[in-house]
Amino acid sequence: MKDFICAHGGCMSKLEGNKLNPMLTGAKRRAGYANQNQNEDAFDDCATVSLGTQQLLLTTDLNHPVGHDPYVAGQIAAYHAISDVYAMGGTPKFAVAQVVLAKNSPPNHGELYMAGLYSACSQDKVEIVGGHTIVSSEPIIGLTVIGHPSEDGIVFRKKSCVPGDKIWVSKPIGTALILRAYSNGLLPEEDYNEAIRIMLTSNKVALKLVDSGIHGLTDVTGFGLLGHLTEMLTNGQGARISVDAVPYLSGVHELPYLQMKTRFIDDNISYVRKAKKLFGKLDSAEKYALFDPQTNGALLAVAPDTSQAVLAENGFFCIGEIEGRETNEIHLSG
Repeated sequence: MKDFICAHGGCMSKLEGNKLNPMLTGAKRRAGYANQNQNEDAFDDCATVSLGTQQLLLTTDLNHPVGHDPYVAGQIAAYHAISDVYAMGGTPKFAVAQVVLAKNSPPNHGELYMAGLYSACSQDKVEIVGGHTIVSSEPIIGLTVIGHPSEDGIVFRKKSCVPGDKIWVSKPIGTALILRAYSNGLLPEEDYNEAIRIMLTSNKVALKLVDSGIHGLTDVTGFGLLGHLTEMLTNGQGARISVDAVPYLSGVHELPYLQMKTRFIDDNISYVRKAKKLFGKLDSAEKYALFDPQTNGALLAVAPDTSQAVLAENGFFCIGEIEGRETNEIHLSG
């Protein structure tokens, strides 16, 4: 077992939702700011902006490095940032890098972070066209990404669930749980490697869903699976989740759940409960994993039955169903 570059790498460093939303609202009110170029109510994964007749997708994401290998941390940071464009059904094209080097970092870490960013971007045909680097107390790496929607202009939004839609995810969850458990000596190297492999898996499979008829798409990151599902639900809508149908990293099943109740998970539980009534006793590591902050996590899709075949063919797992406007509840069964 090796020491991590940062104790709280990836989306474990993300600001909790119950603090983020009032911070943004208060800042705009204080500044008298109104953005006329974006539907901000949906909190979509990218900003959609128009430049003449061209529609662009803009996003930015940065985090403390994940794990103990700076090259791999750079790759994960790139895939994580690029994922937001995929979650809108778009194609990422250009990126600007942001790198903060720790004052006491080994001399080669900056080169390795950038090499990881370049490697992942090259794999997904994204061109890094510039960047900025500073020195501070802890390292941070990320990208600002520019992309465009599909040729027919389809853009996936979060707030487009329809009662009766099925809920699908594309990857196993539990990466932050696994990394924390591994760093505490609770899991072996193979479980850590499995989590890294999932975070190194690009979400470009979303491009195969553009003509599939799905209703909504997002990616699972810092607020956990149920936190991001809650963002997709309108007021009055609810969901039922089959806990046993959710794909988990194999190490999750080995974890004693009482040791998994961390600040990050508590924050995400509070975020969900502020918006929805949550039913189902939280008495297993699998249930806590539903609130676990993910880095370059699964795509989360809501879709009618007519989209079932294409989702299944592309490796998605059906884990539940959207309920109608007479409820405001999330039920966990199994």
